[in-house]
Amino acid sequence: PPTMFARSGALVRIRPDENGIMQIEPLSESALRGMMARCARYMKINHDDEAVPTYPPSAVVKDILALPAWPAILPLIGLITSPVVRPDGSIVEQLGYDAATRLYYTGKTKMALNVPETPTQTDAKEAAAYIVKEVFGDFPFKDQASRANTVAALLTTLTLPLINGNIPLGLFDKPQAGTGASLLTEIIAEIATGAKACMQTAPDSDDEWRKAITAVLISGPQIVVIDNVTAMLKSAKLSQMLTARTWSDRMLGISKMLNLSQTAAWFATGNNIQLGGDIARRAYWIRLDAAIAQPWLRDGFRHPDLMKWVHEHRSEILSMLLTMVRAWIVAGKPKGTAPRIGSFEEWSKTIGGILTYAGVDDFLGNAAELYDNADQETGQWDLFLEQWQKLHRDDKITAAQLKIELTDVQSIYKPFQNEMPEGIIKATDKGTRGASMLGQALHLRVDQVFPSGRKLISTQDKHTKAMKWSVIVVGRSAEDQKAHGSQAIGHFAEDAEDGLTQSQNQNIVMRGVERVGKGR
Repeated sequence: PPTMFARSGALVRIRPDENGIMQIEPLSESALRGMMARCARYMKINHDDEAVPTYPPSAVVKDILALPAWPAILPLIGLITSPVVRPDGSIVEQLGYDAATRLYYTGKTKMALNVPETPTQTDAKEAAAYIVKEVFGDFPFKDQASRANTVAALLTTLTLPLINGNIPLGLFDKPQAGTGASLLTEIIAEIATGAKACMQTAPDSDDEWRKAITAVLISGPQIVVIDNVTAMLKSAKLSQMLTARTWSDRMLGISKMLNLSQTAAWFATGNNIQLGGDIARRAYWIRLDAAIAQPWLRDGFRHPDLMKWVHEHRSEILSMLLTMVRAWIVAGKPKGTAPRIGSFEEWSKTIGGILTYAGVDDFLGNAAELYDNADQETGQWDLFLEQWQKLHRDDKITAAQLKIELTDVQSIYKPFQNEMPEGIIKATDKGTRGASMLGQALHLRVDQVFPSGRKLISTQDKHTKAMKWSVIVVGRSAEDQKAHGSQAIGHFAEDAEDGLTQSQNQNIVMRGVERVGKGR
């Protein structure tokens, strides 16, 4: 069987690690020379014109590695350790290399599956009921959406070739330790791969994220778990990877660029995970809540040793999952009822269709709640803009003016300063000079409509050419805007009383009344 492949513009080989788990490894010069020496005899002529054994010439080895392509070498995307569904709906069951998917199915023995050729919707519903009850029945899901999303996470690992699109991040979230989020990802990994998941910790910087993602994707795992997230999960590189079919980066130690296929299902676990940046809209949510003080002391489970039971019934569980997929395909891939997620349309359409056909409801039903609860950064910006609007109404101000107000000691600005998002705090730090950093922080949020309807807009002054900023509310009628303005004046006057004289307060309120009267 082939052990050397072409992947991402480089030669690679498949080899087991110290635990017997197969991995993809870039082929070094020494490794290729050793392989060449084991598959042919190399001779050289000595001084006596005699042919004597020798090693493959280094120049030849280097030349092979430097070739622009290797037509005789099979292309490889990744490794699998369980059957998966091909794009045409058939199932990869034979061990070894699969030409249709360019995946290599590793394992010691062929999986004994029991999947009907033409399963019915009844078969699909019975299979789904078995998975929900027997595999996930003892986990304290907060709602039906979390239960459905868990089945979706498991299905995702078996349908990646069928989906042929980007896969969002699965968030396994809970209020406290011992609730079962990490166990849930281990169960999914055991079913999908027959081994433990590739566990990672969340790096501290984007550069570390880049290195970690490259190192993980080189080995070609099916599942990656970012375990025990404690800080805010925020990374431009992680966001980029989740919406990219190919990940490009330089190979560590050399200048060669790698273009790695992103074929893994990524999960994250943690207590009350907070999301930043674009992660919230690139994720789906599984929330567990045992609603007791010490959830790890629960008992009375259907399967006391769930991991052992799953290991013993892995073939049966996989057969049930593949039956759900095959039934949906045989029925003509009917549409599901789940919402579509931008950048992940193929995933939400495929998994949503399978779940709806099998009678599993409310897939992605908690998406809006995830955005509201987990995206703390968006909420901070919304509150910040609310205080901004109370102070300035529709006045346009420069970043320099804003920085002065954010560092002013007058009590009128205290409510404004108390709601500053992290990006604004960094931009107004004493160590920063000028207002350029603050302008950059504002620019990152310009024209974004927040949950309240507020939006930060920018305009350039015709005379000074300076950029000015203001807050508006979109989606409101003129009457609503006027009423909102009157209400804001009242709040503004209340906030001002402690820091200004009575005369100053009166002038502020009168100026606001004039604006409302003019429809501003």
